[in-house]
Amino acid sequence: MNLKQVLQAILSFLSSAKTFLRETWALPYAKLYLALSLVMVPFFVFFTFPYEILIRNQLQKLESTMGRNIQIGLIDFSVIGDSYIDYLNISFSNGAELNLKDITFNISINPYRLLISKKIKGEVQIGSFKYAKSELSITNNLKTSFNIQFDGKTGIPTNGELGLELTNASLKGITIKGFDIPALKFSSIKGDGTLKSRRLRIESFTFAGSDVNGEIKGSIQIEPMANASKLNLFIILNSDSRILQEYKMLLDSLVDAGGKVKIEITGNFINPNVKLPLKSGDEGKANGREESDRDSKKDGRQDDDGEPKL
Repeated sequence: MNLKQVLQAILSFLSSAKTFLRETWALPYAKLYLALSLVMVPFFVFFTFPYEILIRNQLQKLESTMGRNIQIGLIDFSVIGDSYIDYLNISFSNGAELNLKDITFNISINPYRLLISKKIKGEVQIGSFKYAKSELSITNNLKTSFNIQFDGKTGIPTNGELGLELTNASLKGITIKGFDIPALKFSSIKGDGTLKSRRLRIESFTFAGSDVNGEIKGSIQIEPMANASKLNLFIILNSDSRILQEYKMLLDSLVDAGGKVKIEITGNFINPNVKLPLKSGDEGKANGREESDRDSKKDGRQDDDGEPKL
């Protein structure tokens, strides 16, 4: 077959296709069927899209940055209304474990937003949240709202807003000066933060309960390897916290002139450096890195965002 024959075959096919389309367009209701097809195709793509596979792939992408192993249970995803995951377990390289159960979430589904702009917006409620490492453990019920943009390659959150609310929280395993502090209970923990260029800045974070109340200030710089994320946090215990009265002899050296306790946490997730405000003559560091090895030390100055550095 030479070039001339090929061109004749193409022209013949185009002529036949033109005739077929003209005859089809002339049929009754042809325009209606075409309009319906243009509407129904996106509709079926939207409702039959494999969102469960997308969620599992996203979690697997985070496995290399967040922990050694991520296990996820049954996913019951719903485009309209709430979706459900029965459990999610994450094991970190430092031996810590995060166990989540009864996860209900409602995410704004928009294929363009998810796949192109890499943004996700919605709410998540967790019936049982437990973080444990050695003797330290944190349990609570958690609810969060978020509007976050992710890095397309790593899946790491880069920009957005985050709200957090915890109820029936318990913290145990704290040791100060060799003394074990009984489990602390919190009736309410609420916080809001802004994420910009992988830096989560805490706008407000307050906690209250029968044992202790106060607030947390500072920021977290999220790194590609989550365990290496840098901490710049300050936990402030208010003077009316019951723990300061019951353990006055033990904690008196931590209290400042205003009756509060300010605890600084630097370092990173895998190796945090907790600095207790002990008075002169006492050891001012908890288990963690040596002070000369800290990530930030500004001698009382402030950083570019106005956060205090001690």
